[in-house]
Amino acid sequence: MKKLISFIFIFIVFFSIPSARGSDTLFENLYQKKFTLDGKNIPLVSIGLFTGISSVRISSEKGLEIGTSTIGGIRLSVDKEILLQLTHGKKGEIEFWIALEDMPLTDWSESKKYSYKVKMIEHGYLIAMKGKMLDTRRALPSIGPFKSREEARKKLEVISKKWERAYIHSKLKTLPEGHFTARPVNNTFSLKYATALAFFPGKTGRLTVRSGNETIIVSGTVIVTLDSDGKLAVINELPVETYLEGILPSEMWPSAPMEALKAQAIAARGQVLAKMGTRHMTDPFHLCRKVHCQAYGGKLHASTSAACRATAGLVLFETQSTVVDTVYHSSCGGHTENNENAWGGIPKKTLRGRSDLLSGKLPKFWSHHVTRPQSAWCKKGNPSFRWKSTISLKDLARNLSTIGFNRTITRIEVIKRGISGRITALRVFSGKKSTEIKGELVIRKLFGNLKSSMFIHRFTPTEIEFTGAGFGHGVGMCQWGAINRAKAGQNYKTILSHYYYGSILKKLY
Repeated sequence: MKKLISFIFIFIVFFSIPSARGSDTLFENLYQKKFTLDGKNIPLVSIGLFTGISSVRISSEKGLEIGTSTIGGIRLSVDKEILLQLTHGKKGEIEFWIALEDMPLTDWSESKKYSYKVKMIEHGYLIAMKGKMLDTRRALPSIGPFKSREEARKKLEVISKKWERAYIHSKLKTLPEGHFTARPVNNTFSLKYATALAFFPGKTGRLTVRSGNETIIVSGTVIVTLDSDGKLAVINELPVETYLEGILPSEMWPSAPMEALKAQAIAARGQVLAKMGTRHMTDPFHLCRKVHCQAYGGKLHASTSAACRATAGLVLFETQSTVVDTVYHSSCGGHTENNENAWGGIPKKTLRGRSDLLSGKLPKFWSHHVTRPQSAWCKKGNPSFRWKSTISLKDLARNLSTIGFNRTITRIEVIKRGISGRITALRVFSGKKSTEIKGELVIRKLFGNLKSSMFIHRFTPTEIEFTGAGFGHGVGMCQWGAINRAKAGQNYKTILSHYYYGSILKKLY
């Protein structure tokens, strides 16, 4: 009887996918990126593991099941490993827009004048969960569309003179086309013309995903579909709480004090919820597995998992319904930074720069802050509290050529620093020629991937020497500060209330 049922199911799948494309519904749902909950009312998040690939292997020691839906539907049991290969792919059409600013939807007003004809593009979600509202909606007053990123970039150069916080974002106009095959390694059968398939592990099992020389082991469901370039994308869909357990070992040492790990778990949870529906708008997933969203490797550790479970559902709110975008960084160097100084956007009241000094105030001169550091929470045991770096004038000229300034630099003039001392704008000179560079991250990359833009510099005949403070953008929670505060006896609530001043801690689910 079991053999007959399996044969009937294989027959249905094999012949329905080529003709009716039974996996198309899942494919379309992935690009809609709807906010969904699991059976325990915990939000589900989809993470992009791989994109732009032509083949991938998925396996599980407990056996595999295949379906065309992540919730419910019929599933096909197969052997322990399956190979998926792209057979045809066509890019989707992408439009490029320039957002003049980015704000909570509740702050949007049609009466605001922009001197440009704008279209209000909305991102994010408004969700009711157990009587509580979760509002991550963002309003992006935008101009466009532009047919290419380069066309949008040229327009942005003009617009940014007035709208410093303007940036390029993209929107998928048409979905990609194509299909792939799925074949168990035992060659028992082959599924053809699929556009999206979901893979489930056997009971209590995990899934191993192999692409090229890279292997990732994850919990939850793995989905293979087409990315916007018409290549294969591999996605991991799982409850937020399970996802957090796979994030924390990559974001903070499992050996850190438990109160610091709890603070990290809550910060990571808030960042997930704040970013879902507002990033990767042309991809079939919510977030990527890179530092761009949050580093995710799927690895688990007892202490970090315990911190996630002890704080399950706890989230920091800015208002009664707006989640704090609880960003964090390795080391502030003595003072955290205002969010708008790091990457533009509207100033957020819970992301104000805060002193991390044990006592006293920042000195008047930034050079003294760097070279004569005061005691700070993030100092003890931190190799990046103060640092040194160099870049040759030749390498710097090559880096600057990427922004159209291919010259040997003779002088650097700091134009603007944030509240933490991080440089947000400077001008480089080559004789009488000069160009202005804006953006904390842009500055760090051009000068040789510096740990932060909080630095002073000195020229030598062949290079520039930097002495700097801290590691990262400086906004939100300082991880080294959190660790040392926890060692001193502060609990996670005290730690979070310092770095996200004015936030409200609530249990969302």
